[in-house]
Amino acid sequence: MKVIWVQWVVMVRPHDHLDRLAERSFGDQKSAYDHILTAYHAYPHDHTTHALAQQELILSEDKTIPKQNALSYLSNAIERLTALDKLLKSDDT
Repeated sequence: MKVIWVQWVVMVRPHDHLDRLAERSFGDQKSAYDHILTAYHAYPHDHTTHALAQQELILSEDKTIPKQNALSYLSNAIERLTALDKLLKSDDT
């Protein structure tokens, strides 16, 4: 188990790669994306899909990312969130 600090809160998580979400708080967006992508491939669940799409949205607005890459991140995020929204709506019935 690893203990990490996220702003004012201490979080304890059993999976080391999930701790990388804290990298967002420290502005290391690309590294956070790489680790969230690894988590998504290891655990393709709704919450990891959402985390990956959110990180892609963050990267899509990063002014240091080339425009074509930013558009790709944005497109991927929209696809993931649309699919997730459809899945969640179908589970409501």
